[in-house]
Amino acid sequence: MMQNKLIQLIDNSIEKLNEYIINSRFDRVEQKQIIKVLEEIKNDLKKSGEIRERLLRGYKDICTSTAINFEEASYADSIFEIKNALELICPKMKELKILGMDYGKGDPL
Repeated sequence: MMQNKLIQLIDNSIEKLNEYIINSRFDRVEQKQIIKVLEEIKNDLKKSGEIRERLLRGYKDICTSTAINFEEASYADSIFEIKNALELICPKMKELKILGMDYGKGDPL
């Protein structure tokens, strides 16, 4: 049940991110990366119900970046809603470290 709600939150967030990208005057590489991570999380949920640890760590990076750089963006609240839902489904997420410098150097991130 919670997984279905999380998938719905992810779909809503992707929609908000796409609107943000369309309405931006600049190429939004960071937002496109967020969409990629959200789609990977959604795929994991649908396939096995388990989310890979690297994705969870990458999502923590996204939350940190959003809080620092995009707190006022139209999609920011949805990013944090997903984080809260992920922490309910995967309690270990609270203890995971961000990917940091490893972001972009592995599979899937």
